Amino acid sequence: MVYDPSAGTLAIFGGLKRPDPSSPETVPLGDTWTFDLSSRTWSDVTPAGPSPLPLSSFTATLLGSEVVLFGGSNPDYTLSSDTWIYSLTSGTFEFLDPASSPQARDFHTSLAVS
Repeated sequence: MVYDPSAGTLAIFGGLKRPDPSSPETVPLGDTWTFDLSSRTWSDVTPAGPSPLPLSSFTATLLGSEVVLFGGSNPDYTLSSDTWIYSLTSGTFEFLDPASSPQARDFHTSLAVS
């Protein structure tokens, strides 16, 4: 979850759901939601264009009006080393393919220092 102070909103991406509450099995999600702090309402956002596969256990780091998503677990529970940028302004994702990146991982942390 990230907080966008300029818009007064929170944004969440992906995560896990338990289709059967009595089962320990979980399924990664690929949805995007925003929460407006002034109206106290959630909105299901459908980004235009390509989006990441459903992910869990990744990092989401706010940099200005963009969120950098890195790593996590894919639906088949393989680790990801993908980097995506989500624009809070346009509501779109962009896949980055850097020349090098950290190895695939999940359950890690990230932070932005300004």
